[in-house]
Amino acid sequence: MKSKLFGRYELCHKLATGGMAELFLAIQRGRSGFLRAVVIKRLFRHLADEARVLQLFKNEALLLGSLDHPGLPQVYEFGAAEGQWYMAMEHVRGHSVAQVLEASAEAGIFIPLPVACAIVIQAADALGYAHQFRNPRSGIAEVVHRDVTPDNLMVTETGHIKVLDFGVAQTAEGTGTHSGVVTGTYAYMPPEQVHGRKLDHRVDVYALGVILYELATNSRLFMGTDLEVMTAVVEREVPPPSARRPEIPAALQDIIMRTLEKERMRRLAGASELALGLETLALNAGWLLGSHVIRDHLRVISSKLSRSTEFDLPHMDIGTALSAGRDVELLSSHGALEHFDDDSMLEDIRMLAEPLGGAEVGPQGGQALEFGPDALSGDLGEARAGEGSARPRSARGGAPKPSK
Repeated sequence: MKSKLFGRYELCHKLATGGMAELFLAIQRGRSGFLRAVVIKRLFRHLADEARVLQLFKNEALLLGSLDHPGLPQVYEFGAAEGQWYMAMEHVRGHSVAQVLEASAEAGIFIPLPVACAIVIQAADALGYAHQFRNPRSGIAEVVHRDVTPDNLMVTETGHIKVLDFGVAQTAEGTGTHSGVVTGTYAYMPPEQVHGRKLDHRVDVYALGVILYELATNSRLFMGTDLEVMTAVVEREVPPPSARRPEIPAALQDIIMRTLEKERMRRLAGASELALGLETLALNAGWLLGSHVIRDHLRVISSKLSRSTEFDLPHMDIGTALSAGRDVELLSSHGALEHFDDDSMLEDIRMLAEPLGGAEVGPQGGQALEFGPDALSGDLGEARAGEGSARPRSARGGAPKPSK
């Protein structure tokens, strides 16, 4: 797609389309040559008046804005522009665990067990933090992701793991869907989730167990249609991982099987316990688990990891921009030709001092964020009212195909 402006962001490429929102790779430009790649998650316009959907969208932004862990994506801004709600999030360069699994299979090799453990340890550490997070205002949160899948785990170029997509996350404060509603991906659901029962953090432990099983054996736990997988999750016994890869140590198999217990009271107690168990196993086995082992495996399968699926930021230096047909006036309006003089830097400082996203400022200077759909509808009305005053601009630019 040709890049186009959305609010103060330049949308370069559509990455994915979901049930209620679409993702774009975008560029945030500032004065004095500031440039940053972001991901814009934009709620579909026709859903803006549906209170429940809008509430879920805002809950995700507020939740991720509160969490602070290197394994979780940052949210830079939440607001409305041109009549649509959006959040600007951290741009993660790399590949999903699903793509790593597929590339390893195409290369005809098993993923080294230390790599499998290193991936799950990082993901479990991030989820363990989220599970134990306490909201500084209410004192509670009890976050449950509910949709931990290989597609929602990103492996960065530096060998680190990011847990993505908290769009259906559940918290103790009443966010998320209600009991009786099945939400998530069937292949990674424990029996209680398939049955639509009340969930706790052990649903994420089970999902991590399925992912660890797949990484260790390079095969799906249960295959078939959604109905066949759901039936297998509830009724079939889990085949031992060593039946599919004989060299799997008994200690690793024991951990995997404990995460996949159908009765959640018999499952590993939490994601942090899973991470600790894998670290202890690696220590006893003499395995190295640093990010470098993940990077080493990415290099081994690099020829099978399609370049077209990487998150790449187009080079936006002046030379590239001019060769792509951008005129000087457009570049100047984006700040690409500005000088680092004292006056412009002082203006930048004044801009940074202003609150972002048009959020209301409370009595103590903090941002007053309301959860109510009525407040959201009012904000959106203001955004729509201001649509006509914005002068549309366009720009050209390219971006490669997305990786979820």
